[in-house]
Amino acid sequence: MRRTLRRSLNLFVGLSFPWLLSHFGIGGAFLLYALLNVLGGLICIFAMVETRKKSLGAIRRLLTPTNSRVDIQRR
Repeated sequence: MRRTLRRSLNLFVGLSFPWLLSHFGIGGAFLLYALLNVLGGLICIFAMVETRKKSLGAIRRLLTPTNSRVDIQRR
C-alpha cells in the first residue's frame, strides 16, 4: 500500500513539474510544492488523533463514531 502511494505521488510530481516549470518558473513550482507540504502538515496537526500514552481501548473509543452501531468484539 505504501509503495503504491509513494509511486503515485512520485508520478504526480514527475508529470506536473515540467508544466509548473514552464508556467510559473522554478520558484513558483517549488513554492506550490512547499505550500502543499504545509497543508499536509496542518492536516496532520489538526485532524489526526493523539495516541501517545493511551490504551488500545481508549484509542478505539476515540476513533469509533458515537452514533455507530458497530459492535467491537472483545477477545
